[in-house]
Amino acid sequence: MRQFSIKVLLLTLLISPVLHAQEPKHDLERAFYKEYSFLLKEKKAMQSRIQQLKSKQQAEQKTAQQELEMLQSESDALRLEADRINDQIAVVERETLAKASNQGVFEATLEQASATLKQPGDPKLTGIEETISEGVMILKQNTSIHTKPNQAYFLQDGSEITGDIVYYGGVARFGLSNQGQGPLAPAGGGAFKLWEQDDSGSIEALAAGNLPETIPLFLFDSPTQEVAFVEDKEVMAVINSGGIIAWIIVGLGGIATLLALLRAFFLFGLGRSSRKEVVNISESVAQGNLDQAKQQANRIGGSIKRVLSSTLSNLHRDREHVEDIISEAIIHEHTHLDRFHALIMVVAAISPLLGLLGTVTGMIETFDIITEFGTGDPKLLSGGISIALVTTELGLIVAIPVLVVGTILSSWSNRIKDELERSALHVVNQYQNHRSVNE
Repeated sequence: MRQFSIKVLLLTLLISPVLHAQEPKHDLERAFYKEYSFLLKEKKAMQSRIQQLKSKQQAEQKTAQQELEMLQSESDALRLEADRINDQIAVVERETLAKASNQGVFEATLEQASATLKQPGDPKLTGIEETISEGVMILKQNTSIHTKPNQAYFLQDGSEITGDIVYYGGVARFGLSNQGQGPLAPAGGGAFKLWEQDDSGSIEALAAGNLPETIPLFLFDSPTQEVAFVEDKEVMAVINSGGIIAWIIVGLGGIATLLALLRAFFLFGLGRSSRKEVVNISESVAQGNLDQAKQQANRIGGSIKRVLSSTLSNLHRDREHVEDIISEAIIHEHTHLDRFHALIMVVAAISPLLGLLGTVTGMIETFDIITEFGTGDPKLLSGGISIALVTTELGLIVAIPVLVVGTILSSWSNRIKDELERSALHVVNQYQNHRSVNE
């Protein structure tokens, strides 16, 4: 609107000179005011029109916003309704699947019950009532004490006999016959064997309907699974199950035991000395009787004899020289005192490693068997597992006592060395004191 007014004003200014030249001054002013009034009226009319259009636009925009909000609300309501319907459909589908699954489980359970309740060769149970009645009958048999005559079972020597079998529910059975009676154990294939002989009369009382105070019985999980007699393994059988590595470990254990005994014998011989005899030698030195002290040292024997003899022979030298001689004599005895120590500790160190080697070897063998035959038969895996476990056990059995004995012998050797040094220095001190008193 402002641009339009400016254009009109410019046009008026341009034509005003012409009008001024052609008309008188008062006519020009009159025309100008008339034109200006007209333009003002047009401006007001246009501003009013613009205001009306803005009001109309705002009203239409508000109406459209309200309609949009209403449509949005309707859309949200429809979406919620769709979600609810989908949830109902999902629930119905789950119920349908559950009913179908229950139907399958029921049919499988009925089939399994029919196969379990009936022995091979018997007619198959075809209905629910037959299955339930058969199950109730078996349940009664498994919860009561009853006797079946003329039943076959095996004695402990393997011979088959015929006699009465007393059923103690479904967890224990007793054989009753003149040839042998006692609790029965599953022998496989539905057969039973005599577990142990019982002549106490308790089985006859049980068969007669009287429950005795005590009765020996063998409880079993299934009458069709054979019970294996577990025999105690001998030491040689255990070692053989570990293979060649187990024998190597046992051999090293024997060698370590022999070396430990020899070293203990040597230490006993090298270190035998009487504290009283050492005191007597010291007293002889203190009195100046070196010849008598040497004779007493020769009677002792062992490492103490050699160290004291060397000390007594060099007492006339200066103290530092004598101490060097004592140290040299004790070092010379190290070879005898530490004999076999390194070998014993080596056996203690390598025995667990050999056990670990046997473990790795046994596991490799086990995995080879699994790769070739699978895991259906556990007996095929027993060889490799035996090597894996037995060798580790033997390695620890050898290593632990050998390590303990080796440490004890090493401490014994160190005590002998300390005793040698202490005894020799005591003799030197006694000699030094005697010389000081005489001087």
